[in-house]
Amino acid sequence: MDLARRLDPRSSFAAKVALALLGTVGLLMAVMLVVVRGETRGQIEQVTERAVLQAQRAFEESEERRREQLARRAEVFTDSRRTLALLEGAIEAGQISDRLIADLVYNLELAGFEDTTTLTILTDPDGAPVITLMGLAPAMGIDPVAIAPLTRELLARFVAELTGYQLVNGRLYTVRSVVLDLMSRVIGTAAFGLPIRDEDAEAVGRVVGAEVCFVAGGECVAGTPLSRTRLAETLAGQVGQEARTLVELDGERWELVAEPLTAEGPTEGWLAMAVPLEPVLAPFDRIRRSLAIGSVAALALALLLAVLISRGLTRPVRTLVDATRRVGRGEYDTRVPADSSDEMGQLAESFNAMTEGLALKEQYRGVLDKVVSRDVAEELLRGDVRLGGESRDATVLFADVRGFTTLTEGMEPQAVITLLNQTMERLSTIVDEEGGVVDKYIGDEIMAVFGAPLSQPDHAERAVRAAVAMQTAMEDVNRARLARSEPAVEIGVGVHTGEVVAGNMGSTNRLNYTVVGESVNLAARLCTTADPGEILVSEAVRDRLPDDVVAEPAGTREMKGFSRPVRVYAVKPGARVSRSASRAGGVILALVLGGLAAGTSAGAQSAPTLRDAGLEWISPEGTVQLGLSGRMDLEGYVPTGSKAPWIIPATNPFFAGRARLFGDLFIGSRIFVSTELRVDRGEEPRPGPWDARVDQAYVRVGPVAGLFLQAGRFVSPFAGYPQRHHTDRDPFIRPPLMYEYRTMVSAALVPANSAEFTDWKDDPTLYRPVGAPPIWGAPYQWGAMLLGRAAGVDFKAAVMNSAPSSEPDEWSWSANAMDRPSVVLGLGYTFAPGLRIDAGYNRGPYLADQPLGPFAAGWGPEDYDQVLLWGRARVEFGRTILRAEVLHDRWEVPNVAEDPVDVSFSAEVEQTLSAGLYVAGRAGVVLFNEIDASGLSYVSGASYTRDAWDYDAYRFQLAAGYRILRNLGVRTEYAVNWTAAPTDANANLLSTQLWWQY
Repeated sequence: MDLARRLDPRSSFAAKVALALLGTVGLLMAVMLVVVRGETRGQIEQVTERAVLQAQRAFEESEERRREQLARRAEVFTDSRRTLALLEGAIEAGQISDRLIADLVYNLELAGFEDTTTLTILTDPDGAPVITLMGLAPAMGIDPVAIAPLTRELLARFVAELTGYQLVNGRLYTVRSVVLDLMSRVIGTAAFGLPIRDEDAEAVGRVVGAEVCFVAGGECVAGTPLSRTRLAETLAGQVGQEARTLVELDGERWELVAEPLTAEGPTEGWLAMAVPLEPVLAPFDRIRRSLAIGSVAALALALLLAVLISRGLTRPVRTLVDATRRVGRGEYDTRVPADSSDEMGQLAESFNAMTEGLALKEQYRGVLDKVVSRDVAEELLRGDVRLGGESRDATVLFADVRGFTTLTEGMEPQAVITLLNQTMERLSTIVDEEGGVVDKYIGDEIMAVFGAPLSQPDHAERAVRAAVAMQTAMEDVNRARLARSEPAVEIGVGVHTGEVVAGNMGSTNRLNYTVVGESVNLAARLCTTADPGEILVSEAVRDRLPDDVVAEPAGTREMKGFSRPVRVYAVKPGARVSRSASRAGGVILALVLGGLAAGTSAGAQSAPTLRDAGLEWISPEGTVQLGLSGRMDLEGYVPTGSKAPWIIPATNPFFAGRARLFGDLFIGSRIFVSTELRVDRGEEPRPGPWDARVDQAYVRVGPVAGLFLQAGRFVSPFAGYPQRHHTDRDPFIRPPLMYEYRTMVSAALVPANSAEFTDWKDDPTLYRPVGAPPIWGAPYQWGAMLLGRAAGVDFKAAVMNSAPSSEPDEWSWSANAMDRPSVVLGLGYTFAPGLRIDAGYNRGPYLADQPLGPFAAGWGPEDYDQVLLWGRARVEFGRTILRAEVLHDRWEVPNVAEDPVDVSFSAEVEQTLSAGLYVAGRAGVVLFNEIDASGLSYVSGASYTRDAWDYDAYRFQLAAGYRILRNLGVRTEYAVNWTAAPTDANANLLSTQLWWQY
């Protein structure tokens, strides 16, 4: 019996010591095994993650080449007005003509796209397919490749192109869909597809060292040999699984992983991989076997030590056991003798101190609810809150005093603390009234939690009620403060609902009940974004609110730390929620602004056009087509600052409408004729009579051998802006500074020497209107141009009748207009989708053949040339477009010591916020060089002065626009201009424009 009792851990301390040692050793061994297992899993994760990243990079490189092929294929159609006209005719007639099919096949053959597995789909303006080609042969069926959803998404998002993946006849295709427009009219879309083949999967597999397959429709449609056989079903089953899977097939272990080809459309297709694990797992298998042998030996040694140690510890331990039982019964005055100074004696003293402490801690229970909220204290005492954290569905509110530093500037420190305490007292009282918990105060910010630690089914509603009450309370505070001539105290509030981790966090001697997680971060970001007096909530909060709370859409916003834009709503009390208000409001605005959309329904996609009125003619044979279209721009200006007439209109305010009528004539398959009639108040929008003129009239022939030849009067091909001025592709109303501020040497003021050349600055009001007129729009010159594409490079070469900055009268045709032409050269290259670089050169005369002022002896107008070098870059990613442009402008003036030079830059960013809504910003500068202003040539030892030949100019523009309908929109812009000139130091301009493509 004695032996049995000693071996029983319930009654023998020796057995407990032995069990403790054995347990410790066993736990250590288990921990080591767990560590090894974790390290093994970590190695597997690293190998798999590296394989995924390498596969994604390899596939992206493959897709980059594929997108370039699709982009070249798209250009076959987007650059062919003949094809677009035939497509528009087929849509109007409701049937596909043989001529359209022949034209499509011809263009594809001409571009070298004859692969029978490629796709070509053309749709109408509603996204419904009109014709589908498999290779060069028409496919049967209304929508044989189910392209309609992709094209309708393209049209609904108001973007130029979309790329996706489509499963067609058991093949997975990369599909690129682009909008087709003819003279600013959207006539439909074109989609082009290339199949993903086994060779593509094998190329990715070689890079990764894994078995790879592309899964669509539940099957492996392209892959490496093994992934198409033994691993096919297993890899297909991995699709849609968030966790990676470890499987064993035929004695081999594999890690399975599947990633969607596009994050926005996981149903379009998946890239699945089986990563071999034998090279990774073999070393860890050997380590685990060694640990098992070592564990057995360590346990035997621990058992021996336990027997030896327990003999010396049994007696004092039994005494402590008896004393512990008495303490457990509440006898806190229990004491044990401390007969020795060794560890057992110290243990006895510690036990005695512990019993004293237990008696004292009973007095601390009432302190908890002064440190934390009552709810937290009660749950801590009941043990309902798990220390270390638990996941809870809760709502987090942040409220922050706006402009606190400015508000308290100059205040005494005690007054600052008083103001802050009064504000936080009101806000925290509101939180308590709504059943929330004040988590913490962060300077002038308060953080509150609803739904934790106590569960509240309506925690989101409680938080929003608290936010509304906070703003109402601050209005009451501010009325009293304003009555005392004190500045208002305004707050911004952000609220988000989601999963948080709630619990006691901190150190072992100081804990704080709080919540953490992504939901907390988003609530804080919403608070930071909110304007003074505003309540911003997330979509998760909006979905839980009752109908008597207004949650107005406030767009999507980029939040720091979040990879995707967040949809935001502004909350107001007392009205019904209308989730379709945005679109309906756009239609109402369209009806109000000029009645241009009269007669259309609330769901209309476009305002009336000339085409709707039947102003179009097609010959019976279909070889000749004549169409009319146009654009109207209704602009209003409000100048501020000085009103220099060469910068902005002189009146305040000022209205400058503009109407244009385009005529397009197609003859056969090679000839295109275009004209543009324009009515406005001249190149410079000034008060005065209206002017009607033909801005463009040209003939284009082609493509012949991939080239186009264009001749007549058309917008200058130099640089980047002229091709998009006064179009809906330009987010701004005014041109970049470099185009509006172009300077020139006038024939009326040809200088005799350098000194006279710079004297104009003494009276710039005289010189500028005569000698340096701004080019408000873009030059329309006479000439001929050859343009085309080869080896991925776009090129153009043109001869024009004058330099871009010559006076507008010189743009017109005359008998000797081409005696001294202006030469324009340009090159462009698209490096990747969304990244394009252009550069060019322009040289030509800027003085007329009949000068108005005297030339120096031996010089004539043929000696005065303008030389332009320019470069342009465009980057597009997601909803953001970046543009940058630089111009180097040199004026050859032979009778001055140095040629005047100006260098100009502009950079702009355009951000689409939602469908049809954008904001943009642009900065520009024009810098002028210094020249010899002494009137003397450079002679050794001669003294001379240097002076800038013009004043540096700067401009910053901010713009916003909304496309109400597909061909109707509004935009506004504020431009800040400043120079060193005495009369136009600053000349700012507020502009608003309503545009309508009819």
